[in-house]
Amino acid sequence: MLTNGISLVIFCYNSEKRIEETLRHIANQKFTKAITWELVVVDNNSTDQTLIVTERAWKDLRCSIPFRIVSEKKQGLSYARLAGIKAAAYEIVAFVDDDNRLFDDWVEIAYEFMSSHPEVGLCGGQTFPDYEITPGPWFEKVKHTIAVGQQGTGIEDITEKRKFVWGAGAIIKRSLILKAVDLGFSNITASRVPGFLGGGDDWELACIVRAMHAKIYYNEQLKLYHYIPAGRTSWEYIRKNTRGYAYSGLLFDVYEWYMKGKYLRLPAFWLWLRQIVSFVKPLAKYGLQLFSIGLYSEGSETALKLENVKGRLMAITRTSFFTYSKSVAEMKKFFLNLQNEKL
Repeated sequence: MLTNGISLVIFCYNSEKRIEETLRHIANQKFTKAITWELVVVDNNSTDQTLIVTERAWKDLRCSIPFRIVSEKKQGLSYARLAGIKAAAYEIVAFVDDDNRLFDDWVEIAYEFMSSHPEVGLCGGQTFPDYEITPGPWFEKVKHTIAVGQQGTGIEDITEKRKFVWGAGAIIKRSLILKAVDLGFSNITASRVPGFLGGGDDWELACIVRAMHAKIYYNEQLKLYHYIPAGRTSWEYIRKNTRGYAYSGLLFDVYEWYMKGKYLRLPAFWLWLRQIVSFVKPLAKYGLQLFSIGLYSEGSETALKLENVKGRLMAITRTSFFTYSKSVAEMKKFFLNLQNEKL
């Protein structure tokens, strides 16, 4: 691994219609000083012409930085991100989604900030929307659910305040994640898998960074445009997205407990029972309202709160104890190894 440089990693799944604009903004980066960098494209099992379009577009842009395409056949953004981290040549790794358009000073700001802040393990910036179709006024209140907007104020430590940053445009220290993998870390999330309800790989990555005692920062100088197709600005999609994150919350509770040193020695069944019991109160409180979410107006905060409860209920009723206990065992292995390393 090299330390003095930055690796940009683009994640692709059937990206033939989006990737060219993303590459163009990368090739148009401007610098006030010499910086060593590279571009790694992770193809996550695409079935379209992504690879052909990517290679041709990059060649046409005549950008001289090192460029590689690697493959990750296991479907899911979390798997693609880990593959990108492993393939990166440099300690500083920047995540770029195939629909991100970086401002022309983004790479230099990212490198300068991360290289001058050794305590920071993860950093994110602000995202401006590039809507395919302008959404209704109600969307302004919920745009953060699709990674649009600000994540803090100025340049701010958000390790305990917000606790995570969006994966799109996130910058991470490679050695932290590789060390976590050595200690037994294994992804329990698998967002962007066809037919999978859950999400939250951004949150899981941030949990690992926090567990490794590194800081999470927001830097408003890191700016990018996020292309938002029409389908992602529908009220139906926002509701579904909210349910998905809540669905994964069943296991993120365990992450939070283990980071605080709670329940680490208790069997998975006890944790499972605790989460079921803790859900009795919100279920009793909202009850029949869970069946009338469609009656609320677009952008309703109450509707999203109900979708959150519904997502948790779906997780509890649809997740088998075998699946739950297997995930908890993997998490426990990592945290026990991390704990033992400190002794």
